[in-house]
Amino acid sequence: MKVTRSTFQAQRTRRFGVANPERMRLAFWERMVRDAEAARADEEAEIETPGAGRWRTPYDVRCHFGLDGDYSVGPIWCFDRMGMSRTELADGRTIYITKKHKDYYDPDFCIYNDVVILRPGGSVEIYGYPEDLFPPTDFHTATLVGGRLILIGRVGYNGKRHPGTTPVFALDVSRYRIEPMSSRGEVPGWIFGHEAEFDPARGAIVIRGGEVEAPAPDDPSKRVIRRNFDEYAYHMDAAIWERLTTKGWRHFSIRLPRRKRFSFSDRPDLMRELMRSIHPDRDPAEDIFTYIEVAAIMPETIAYQAASLDPHQGARITVDGVPVSIGNDAGGIEIIVEGDLGGDGAEALAREILRRVEADCGRSCILETLA
Repeated sequence: MKVTRSTFQAQRTRRFGVANPERMRLAFWERMVRDAEAARADEEAEIETPGAGRWRTPYDVRCHFGLDGDYSVGPIWCFDRMGMSRTELADGRTIYITKKHKDYYDPDFCIYNDVVILRPGGSVEIYGYPEDLFPPTDFHTATLVGGRLILIGRVGYNGKRHPGTTPVFALDVSRYRIEPMSSRGEVPGWIFGHEAEFDPARGAIVIRGGEVEAPAPDDPSKRVIRRNFDEYAYHMDAAIWERLTTKGWRHFSIRLPRRKRFSFSDRPDLMRELMRSIHPDRDPAEDIFTYIEVAAIMPETIAYQAASLDPHQGARITVDGVPVSIGNDAGGIEIIVEGDLGGDGAEALAREILRRVEADCGRSCILETLA
């Protein structure tokens, strides 16, 4: 499909629909979908196609039109996205819902609220929706039940999230009309990155895993991202949530200030020396990564049994028979206590590991209680 410069300029940015739905007949968008799908199919088939001239990313388009470095109009619409659901229907259609491109730091960062239909033979249909009806959505789940896709959860834009609630929408797969659904009962919260499946016996969608944005336990005015350890069921007919498990697991994070990151290493001394040789004039406190050894941060004053110690991934230990995982997550050291250690046992363990981390790296750190 040939897309001229004038067509590209007229269609280059994201736009919201004005109807429920609005068919977006935009040649540039449709080409971006086809090219991204062709590239994805080649990747799955392990076929390399260098120089194929496909427009998969905004960078590809900028290079084609000589616009590299031109970010004055805003993000270029694309189909190279993260956190998108993909549902294949019995009639051969594939339904893609929303997704985002890159993260906030990228000039082409955008979270979408469109629905893209690929039909057998390669035809493309794109549907848009009013922003206030269907907000930009990513890292949700889409579960096919009857003639509807039930969409649960999302990350969404910062400032547009509502901890303590769980967004639920229904998409009619014949008309592509989307409607919000009631979400009450014991909700999982502002959840994303989870799994979902329909349980016919319950007549409900069961979700598990993922992460939740929630008020910090020790300061409700702040928000934290915590793991979801429990399972929940969404009963669609009653539009009500039911909590299926209450594991009571505890979740802590040890972090460095100023967005610095930890990295596990089997030779942290060697990594520190290497960084000093690369940046001899830089203050060690300014290093992006602080290297630590897993074995060096294990509890010293609390008895434990080691199930596994991986120098690059973290550790699995047991304390008083309770499994504990110590890993690296988003640049911090994540501690998950998978049971009840009684009283302040979990907090004491987390503080002990904090003390060991600070001793190993020689830096003051922050201990966050996430759950």
